[in-house]
Amino acid sequence: RMILRDPERFDGYLAMNMAHPWQKTSTVLPHLWRFAYQVPLATVGVWLQRRTPYVEKVILNIGSKMEPQEKRIFAERFRDPVCARAGRDTYRTFLLREIPQSARNPETRRATVPIRALFGEGDAAVSSTMVSPETANADDYTLETVDATHFVVDERPDLVRKKLIALAEETARPRN
Repeated sequence: RMILRDPERFDGYLAMNMAHPWQKTSTVLPHLWRFAYQVPLATVGVWLQRRTPYVEKVILNIGSKMEPQEKRIFAERFRDPVCARAGRDTYRTFLLREIPQSARNPETRRATVPIRALFGEGDAAVSSTMVSPETANADDYTLETVDATHFVVDERPDLVRKKLIALAEETARPRN
């Protein structure tokens, strides 16, 4: 939404395992079940993240390819009160504001900033139909699927770095 609101601030955008904003209700409805894990986080999220193994045992077991030790390290950050509140607030905003608003007022603005979407084929949280180039209302939108889950950044940091560098080189502005 940032690149739609203020495109002049961006040269390009690399999206990773997130649905693009041009969703039709008919595309989203069959996949609402995928967001069920977020309801506990949006409600009792601070307590849940700080006092239970929910992040490690539920969130990261939805298909993450991280090793058990990596999952523990990742989940441990959510025990911090600030991180726990940020997690709760993010899911709460998504479920209670963003989804209903998108259903009432579908996004119609066209993206003029080059978008590169990197999508883990094993993502159980976001359906590949929600990142389709055919439904993206963008001048320049490219989707690449990769061997990863929802956690592309954590599972394939080498590839993410490579794609960021390529996007920066592609969108570099000539110096005066």
